[in-house]
Amino acid sequence: MTNYTPYSPYKVRAVECHYRSNEEGIYQALKRATEPLTETWERLRKAKRIGIKFNHDKEVKNRIYFEGHLQQLVTHKTARAFLRLLREKTDAELVAPDVSFYTMYHEGTTLEQTVTFADIFKEFGVDYINGIEPPHKTVSVPGGGRMFKEYVLPEGAVDVDEFISVAKLKNHAFMGVTLSLKNLFGLMVGEPGGKTRTYYHHLVRMP
Repeated sequence: MTNYTPYSPYKVRAVECHYRSNEEGIYQALKRATEPLTETWERLRKAKRIGIKFNHDKEVKNRIYFEGHLQQLVTHKTARAFLRLLREKTDAELVAPDVSFYTMYHEGTTLEQTVTFADIFKEFGVDYINGIEPPHKTVSVPGGGRMFKEYVLPEGAVDVDEFISVAKLKNHAFMGVTLSLKNLFGLMVGEPGGKTRTYYHHLVRMP
């Protein structure tokens, strides 16, 4: 277990969990990792509405697996273990906003083909929000931002009490080690309300 927080009020925790672990093993690892985050859990318990951005959007034909695990996306066992733990801690409304690249730019592709966790969302009572459709909101970056002062985001991603990102840590071909930050640019609204997705994809990463 690693707990490293130099010169920062934020906490970063990591625990060992073998990639062949079953869902119960993943759940126990999540408990070990998050149990000391008492301030975070207190905020989540007080929240009435929690937004969750899962790294999961992909057409079925393009999903790559390794030994039963999704290689590029959050795997099913992790999503279920995460939502199980969250549901034990809070009775808040859970929403999962997303802006599907594939339904925006691949003609004929539907959300039924790209929402990898549709069954898991149904099981745990998570409402999927299609961020392609309005309403959208223009949101200012706290502190003014370094590259952009504001972003256009789905209203359903903004009107929440707390927001959680669930993603793979990635070494991305275009931008190097983006870790889990790449997940958040999947909330960027495309045309006509926002900018084309590749505007953020190749050169710019949110935040």
